[in-house]
Amino acid sequence: MRILHLCLANFYIDNYSYQENMLPKYHKMMGHYVSVIASKVSFDENGELCLLKKQGETLSREGYKVLRLRYKRFLYPLNKRIRRYERTYISIKEENPDIIFVHGCQFWDIKKIREYKRHNRNV
Repeated sequence: MRILHLCLANFYIDNYSYQENMLPKYHKMMGHYVSVIASKVSFDENGELCLLKKQGETLSREGYKVLRLRYKRFLYPLNKRIRRYERTYISIKEENPDIIFVHGCQFWDIKKIREYKRHNRNV
C-alpha cells in the first residue's frame, strides 16, 4: 500500500518523535511504501522555528521519502502566511497514494487535496 503523509500546515522536523515522524516510521516498518510531503519549516539547533534552505527530496533515517515544498514565489509573504506551496497537486499525483494522512488542515493548498480526491475516488 502507498501511504502519503502531508505535513503542510506546520513544521516537519527530521529525526524527532512527533506524530509526523512516528506514523510514517511505523507504516514503513509494516512494509508499506511511505512518503511525506512537508513544508520547509523546521527547528534550528537552538530549537527555534526556521525555514530550511534546501528543498526537494531526501530520505529519512527509516528509509521513507521526505519531499520539501517551497512557498509560491508570487506574493511570497502572503503565501508564507496562508501556506500556499509550489507543486502541491503534482507532488501528490506523482506519489499516487492509496491513503493520504493530513497532519493539520490549516493550509491553503488543502484545496489541492480535495481536487486530487475528486479525480481519484478510491483514495
